[in-house]
Amino acid sequence: MKDGRRWIVLYNNVINGLSRPTSPLLPTTPTVPTGLNKVYTLMPTTGNTSVFAGHTETRVGTLPATFLSRAIAVDPVRNVVYVAPGEAPNMISVYSAETEKVIKHITVKSLFPSPEAIALNLKTNRVYIGTLTGQLFVINGHTFTQEKLIGKGQFPCRLTALAVNAKSNVVYVVSGGGLSNELNIVNGSTNEVLGPFTEGLANPSDVLVDERTNLVYVSNYDGGTVSIYDGDSLEFLDEILVGGSPKQMELDPVGNAVYVTNGDGYITVLDVVTNTIANTVTTRRTLVSVALNPYTRRAYLAYKNRKFVDVMDMDQQQVIRVMPLEAHSLRIITLP
Repeated sequence: MKDGRRWIVLYNNVINGLSRPTSPLLPTTPTVPTGLNKVYTLMPTTGNTSVFAGHTETRVGTLPATFLSRAIAVDPVRNVVYVAPGEAPNMISVYSAETEKVIKHITVKSLFPSPEAIALNLKTNRVYIGTLTGQLFVINGHTFTQEKLIGKGQFPCRLTALAVNAKSNVVYVVSGGGLSNELNIVNGSTNEVLGPFTEGLANPSDVLVDERTNLVYVSNYDGGTVSIYDGDSLEFLDEILVGGSPKQMELDPVGNAVYVTNGDGYITVLDVVTNTIANTVTTRRTLVSVALNPYTRRAYLAYKNRKFVDVMDMDQQQVIRVMPLEAHSLRIITLP
């Protein structure tokens, strides 16, 4: 149950003391965007990832895949793209964001891991891969080799989503679907697992952490809510009713907002200063993914079984253009 006094202290000390950022929070190196401004759309039917130029919204390349892909992440510090094929027995592909060429195929030491989510710690250069079989792999981003298998036997069968707080070196792991319904913390230094935490969860579908406030947001597919937790203790602080079937979330650190996609055909924009709903954008289609470029103020919306991506102006919060695809997209991400 929410502790009101603790929430007031957290609100006054953390939220009210935070000035409006003028640029997204990035690692110390580099301090400016890479300038590549690319958009990646992962297509499950072909396994490939189409690459678009953000300035022109035209296709400029492809990340070829041998197997059907399930998860993707971009390292904006080192200009590297990680793609996890869901059907591959034990392989993670690494690509150059500048050339779209394969750097290496990483072999993980496990049979049929079925990768579902990827998250990066840009400070330690560690890559975390969560699987449908309840395994959390740690990849060394310097050597592109498996470093550790965390929590074997401790997690539920399905690891749905991951988030990393690079400042505190903590990984947040949510498990939803079937009999799974929990949130765990992994210490990035010791690999110790703390949890599970279940309060406020209802088939969680995604997790997001705001490093500036150390607040953790979890979308609940069955509950129609976004739950908010203290990033250190995972104390349940509050929840926001967004309705429908909330899924993927993305943080806009410039606009102080969290974008929540909804399977019922809309995006909920949350104000992270007040932790209230700022706006609801109707799409009239089943959303599967949203990607943000806070620098260019563009959001990219991908839909179920639709061979296009909508481009939305983040300030006007209106769709302004359409990007055609060769196949429907499962996940979309950006490289500023």
